[in-house]
Amino acid sequence: MVTTTIPTFGLYGENTDIESPVAVHVEEIATRSRDRDWVIKPHRHRKFHQILCIFDSQLSVQLDDKKHQLEGTGLVTVPKGVVHGFEFKPNSDGVVITFSDHIFQASEGGSATMLPRLFQNSLVLKFSDNDDQMPLLKQYSTLLRQEFSSPYRGKDTVLLSLVNLLLITIARQWEAMSLNSVTPESTNRLLESFKRLVELHYKDHWRVQEYASAINTSTATLNRLCQSQLGTSAKQIILDRLIAEAKRRLIFTQQPLEQIAYHLGFKDAAYFSRLFKKQEGRSPKEYRLAAEDGD
Repeated sequence: MVTTTIPTFGLYGENTDIESPVAVHVEEIATRSRDRDWVIKPHRHRKFHQILCIFDSQLSVQLDDKKHQLEGTGLVTVPKGVVHGFEFKPNSDGVVITFSDHIFQASEGGSATMLPRLFQNSLVLKFSDNDDQMPLLKQYSTLLRQEFSSPYRGKDTVLLSLVNLLLITIARQWEAMSLNSVTPESTNRLLESFKRLVELHYKDHWRVQEYASAINTSTATLNRLCQSQLGTSAKQIILDRLIAEAKRRLIFTQQPLEQIAYHLGFKDAAYFSRLFKKQEGRSPKEYRLAAEDGD
């Protein structure tokens, strides 16, 4: 069957959304994987983020056009919109936590600004026995499993608290692995606002000046912060988001190039192809063929 769209679910294999005031869902890896030969095919969630934790197992994970291997104990964070698929070792022990942005909105204090940054990009983190956060990862995962299936009142409040504790544990592990640098909160807030707007308007082809104006800063300041904190220009961040969506559709669908170009806001498919080749070093057609060949 020809695939013209990327499979999009609330929960994998279901078209309904999570129904809960805080929209938290917790389940064992085996729940959806065992009957599918431990393979979850590439798909994405428009409204929900996910954390997948494995314990003493093996995992092959695809995140957009990248593949990763994880052995032992660790986790994967999957921001909403990211195409992802998993291949588990049979009888893997682990848990999948699915939740909405409400988690971030309900947080208070420093965590309210720290937690959304964890889901700007996917993370693959390994934990070892001598890591300070390892016992907490196991403890919070166990408590989440227990609380999700409990009949007691206040369940949503407890789930919200436990997910926040798990997110803080992830942030600490991330920082311990030197994957995150300490930056002023005002800088973080501005860059987060910029990235949120990019997510909303990358198909509209906003110019850098329009983004800067929308977040009440200058083009020069926005570019300076992007270069110092993200290592690239504001324009390149916008282009990267556009190209990332193009890659998803080239890899995971059989949409014609003209349809992909139109979906991404291009009136001229030839211009889209030239831009893609300039960014990636090969044309969309060449990129799709290479992906099919496993290159």
